Amino acid sequence: MKNIIVFSQEYPPYSWGGATPFTVNLVNGLNTLGVHVQLLTICNEESYELQTNGVAIYRIPAAGIYQDESMDSDRGFRRHFQFLKKAKTIAARMQAPDFVILADSLCFPEAKGCALHFGVPLVTMVNQIFSDINGLWNDQLTSMTQLEKRYFQESDRLVVGSQYMQLRMATMGYGQKTTHINYGWGFQKWAQQRLALPPTDFIFVGRMVPEKGVLALIEAFRTVCKVRPHCQLKLIGDGPMKTTAELVVKNYGLAQNVAFCGALPWTQISKVFQSARYTLVPSLNEPFGYVALEAIMYGALPIMSDTGGLREIATTVAYACQVECKPTAPFIYYPDVGKLSDKMLEFLELSDPIRKELQQSARLRASATYNFLTTTAQWLTLLENL
Repeated sequence: MKNIIVFSQEYPPYSWGGATPFTVNLVNGLNTLGVHVQLLTICNEESYELQTNGVAIYRIPAAGIYQDESMDSDRGFRRHFQFLKKAKTIAARMQAPDFVILADSLCFPEAKGCALHFGVPLVTMVNQIFSDINGLWNDQLTSMTQLEKRYFQESDRLVVGSQYMQLRMATMGYGQKTTHINYGWGFQKWAQQRLALPPTDFIFVGRMVPEKGVLALIEAFRTVCKVRPHCQLKLIGDGPMKTTAELVVKNYGLAQNVAFCGALPWTQISKVFQSARYTLVPSLNEPFGYVALEAIMYGALPIMSDTGGLREIATTVAYACQVECKPTAPFIYYPDVGKLSDKMLEFLELSDPIRKELQQSARLRASATYNFLTTTAQWLTLLENL
């Protein structure tokens, strides 16, 4: 039996707590296929849906790591490493692994040190290219861009979740060491009956950061409300754009139409999706777009930007859900607000039978392409060949 150590993190209030969804699915997949997994993660509680039988979980409490600053900013970055020193002590107690998988880039120094200590390969999941979005953050991600260059160079293998990211890594000179493996989906809650609640028209789920397009979403929703004055939007998530978004909503007179729900535990996210008609994913830069996949599987069909990895999800589900974007900077594509509002109004006109038919078709296609056991098998093939 192979033994793998996975380094991950995700913590409130920035996101919804627990390990990242694609990490959970990878760990569950490895565990299901007979691999012994040790997971070192930062979180306040084990609220994520791990198949914990056989998985050794080492948890560093997140309390006090972050306050108002976002995790990827230079301030958050510095505070992060004050706490991750604990990881070295924990890793020393772990069973010697055959491989180390870095599922979150902030943990690179600890993951690299662990791999060197045990003399095993380090495989890094590249979930974002911070140098692509640093301009959106007014260069507040400089520490992250410096760190990503290190893990691009020093990891034995890089794994990306989309063809778009594979191409980006190749253009940066890392094509030979990069492998594309889709993020997997392995939860069963999507199969539950949708909640018998008055449905919310639109939801946004995710981090409120510049690259996620929250302000473009609100601008488009303002136009929708002129036609549909009782339309409702729920925004789930937290981050540095939240205060600005709240001010814009107030100035537009949309306080009765828009609800800011804050960060929710990941185990409650399924209920949010199941109580919504549509999910908005207006990203300016999107390496993969896991929220769009979640939305499809939970039945809240996504309307999303025509950019990055979202194009591959849209191709998989085969319905006209994308909105044209305009390039505003290298690797930054701003959604056309007018076309976004038109698409939202178009979808609101769909009858329930047609919407449900689209839901079923999209689920079947997505579940076949992004099955977590299939993607985990690809991971095992990759590891065997290292």
